[in-house]
Amino acid sequence: MESIVHHNLVKKIYEYVSNQSVIKKSVIESDIFEVEGNVTRMQEGYVPDLYYKYNDLIIIGEAKTENDLERVHSIDQFESYINHLENYSKMGYKSILIVSVPWQASISAYRIIKRIIKEKNIKLIIMNELGVYKEYEKNSITE
Repeated sequence: MESIVHHNLVKKIYEYVSNQSVIKKSVIESDIFEVEGNVTRMQEGYVPDLYYKYNDLIIIGEAKTENDLERVHSIDQFESYINHLENYSKMGYKSILIVSVPWQASISAYRIIKRIIKEKNIKLIIMNELGVYKEYEKNSITE
């Protein structure tokens, strides 16, 4: 069973995604109890906390507690999700990875994920309890 901290971080991702004007809410898959249904499993077997694929937009959301952020399992998950998003990006999808962490892990999360994304055409959004901490997109003017 996931911790209340993890649950709240996932809920933050869900609320952020569902409040975007381009989102069709009924298509959002999430593993929080407030959302019914299953979440799409990656080829490697990992299941993200949130998955959305509709029209030309794909979003994967993953919440990590501070202690889980740098574990090998977490890094493997991030690599799996980034590869999945990159495959869709090559097909013309706008690909977004949202990582939600406690505020004290925001800088670390940004550095870890940006290093994995490298030059891939994926938008990265780091969130914490306060909302969006940082956004990164290759070819973006602001970082």
